[in-house]
Amino acid sequence: MTGYFQPQPKFVFIRSYVTQIVVSDQAPGILFVGTKITTLIDPTTGYRIEYNLRANWLPWSSNRYTLDYVVESCFWFGTYAGPPNVQDYGVAYLMHPTNFKMSIQIFNPYLRTDERILAIAPANAPYWLDGTEN
Repeated sequence: MTGYFQPQPKFVFIRSYVTQIVVSDQAPGILFVGTKITTLIDPTTGYRIEYNLRANWLPWSSNRYTLDYVVESCFWFGTYAGPPNVQDYGVAYLMHPTNFKMSIQIFNPYLRTDERILAIAPANAPYWLDGTEN
């Protein structure tokens, strides 16, 4: 499996700045359940790509992560019952050009025609207070 990273694999981002995941793929349907993003490319055959994300960077925190840490594995399936096949993928850190939010973009390096925005947990405002202040 080959990962493509923009700007580079060891680029460090602060999770608290990121409010969304942008999935760029050629897929009419996208499911985001738990730590798995599934892009269903052909619903009749089951042809799909599954991006398996690492669980600990998804909840909001002030931690830092590198781009090569975000995706744990990526596979494509030719049919609903088909075996997993290793899939290349890409991860980028960017400000989204239309809503101006800091984003992690997860993309198929070969098919980037459709884009979906998936919200992820924001900070609990105000996150630096413990509720006992007056």
